[in-house]
This record gives sequence, structure tokens and C-alpha cells, in this order.
Amino acid sequence: MTVSIKPVLLYLRISRPVTHTFIFTEKEVYTTSNRDDTQKRMWKCAIRNAIDEVNAHSRSRNIACALVCIDAATFDAIRDQVLGIFSDHPDTRYSFEISSGPKRLSLGLFSMALWVEGDTFYAFGNSPPRRVPVPAHPIKSCRPNRTIS
Repeated sequence: MTVSIKPVLLYLRISRPVTHTFIFTEKEVYTTSNRDDTQKRMWKCAIRNAIDEVNAHSRSRNIACALVCIDAATFDAIRDQVLGIFSDHPDTRYSFEISSGPKRLSLGLFSMALWVEGDTFYAFGNSPPRRVPVPAHPIKSCRPNRTIS
């Protein structure tokens, strides 16, 4: 099993100036259990190595880097952490790179990007990260195009 951090590193290289990097992960990644089979141990190790690589890359560019461990990837747990960061940095522009990680964590971070008016980026396969388009207004508020039947 491999964990790709390539999208995150590409994002750090191509995005506007980054002042802080927050890496979100579930606490389970840093636990050891006798119930973990070999594949799960390898998965946890790969995630920890990927986190270390993002941390090293951030620090090499003089970007502050912090690890945010979440007890469980529930919306409430993710929301509380993001809003805590937001309260410390209210005037910051936020970007979320959600290519790696469990679906629940990625979806929670995507949702929080909407709350803090941040941008979300996702990489498909080996492609560079691309901004996930989010409409500024609901479709209901758009005038219908009367030329389309």
C-alpha cells in the first residue's frame, strides 16, 4: 500500500505564498494495536512517513507546519479543529488540499473550506492539484437561459 503525498508537495510549490501548513490526520495513525494486521501497520507507517515528508518540505521553505490529530473523522471533530485554527488566524486565506487521506476526513475538510471561504484542491491520479470549483451562488438564483429548450 502506498500513500501519495505528491499532490500536497505540488500544491505547496504552485500555490500562492503559504505561511502555515496544517496536516490533518486521525489519531489512529499514531497508535499501535495488537489487532492491527501487517497491512494496517504498513498503511499507518506510510501515512506517518508522508506526514514527515510534508513537514520536512514545509520547513525547508520556512513554512510553519503543525500536525492536527483528530480523535475520529467526524464532522464535529474536524469542524472544531478548523474553527480553532480560524480563530487564531481570522484574516488568513485558507486552502485545503484533500487528495490524500480517508474520505470522511477529506469531505469534512471540503465542507469546512466552504465555511471559511477557502479554496479546495484535488489531484486526480498523477495530475497536478486543481481547484475544486464551487459556485458562488446557488443555481436557483441564476436566471434561466431562455434560448435553451
